[in-house]
Amino acid sequence: TGAGALPDPGPIELVKTPGGWRIDSLPNGVFLDWQQFQATYNRHTLYFADPTGKTVVPDPRYVAVSEPDQLATELVSKLIAGAR
Repeated sequence: TGAGALPDPGPIELVKTPGGWRIDSLPNGVFLDWQQFQATYNRHTLYFADPTGKTVVPDPRYVAVSEPDQLATELVSKLIAGAR
């Protein structure tokens, strides 16, 4: 491990689904420290209507997109999926 690297978290179990491989279980612990998180993810605020439909509620999301032209696609996908 290099300077600032996190220890090996242990095995990550995967399961194959019709849509591809998915994480099935993870060991407890932190996989990214704060600096790694900030270097990898960017915060984008999405807005969704509240149940009354009279106001919008901000919903911050963190997105890791390596290609800038994929950002819009990723954010629109999150909008379509709806609020958390």
